[in-house]
Amino acid sequence: MKTILFSLVMVISVCGSIAAQTSTELQQVTLHYFSYPRHETTRSHVNFETGKRGPLRGELPDEFDLKYGGLRIEKDGKVFPDWLSVADSRSMIVELGAKKWEDIKQTPPFPQPKKPLPPLSLAKRPIVIDVSAGSKEVSPYRQVIVVKPGHMYLMRLLHGKKVIYAMFRVESLQSWDNCVLSWKLVRPPNVDDNEK
Repeated sequence: MKTILFSLVMVISVCGSIAAQTSTELQQVTLHYFSYPRHETTRSHVNFETGKRGPLRGELPDEFDLKYGGLRIEKDGKVFPDWLSVADSRSMIVELGAKKWEDIKQTPPFPQPKKPLPPLSLAKRPIVIDVSAGSKEVSPYRQVIVVKPGHMYLMRLLHGKKVIYAMFRVESLQSWDNCVLSWKLVRPPNVDDNEK
């Protein structure tokens, strides 16, 4: 009888753990600008599957999904400091525009790129930023995007061989300092647009 009771407790605790990892409840996180030595770097990244922020000493940045800051682009004498970037270069991020959560009924497909891009190697895949003259795409492989308060974003995340989708909205931004995101895990889009 004790063995059956112990097994039942184990099954319930495992199911609770799985439910927590696939929860679609709306959550919130504040990310602080990633920069040495001005800001603390342990609160600039988030892992959407676990909700954990980091990286702490000894943790790798690619254990997380999204990073705020650490990139500064200058164009026509103006500095653009507020960027979100994928932590794992195999992941992708796109902006969905100025929206509220109630505007989103289902997960939209990723917009197709304007021109086909050569595939990147999966091993040691780089983050590619194109700031060439006349380019309209800052991040052709959808790895980096500007922070816009009130805008929604969709991410396709790779955790090992597992693919996860997350959506988030930038609730507020204090440039060069922090941004507040509301976020949740979402079902994959119905369209098979998930090029690697």
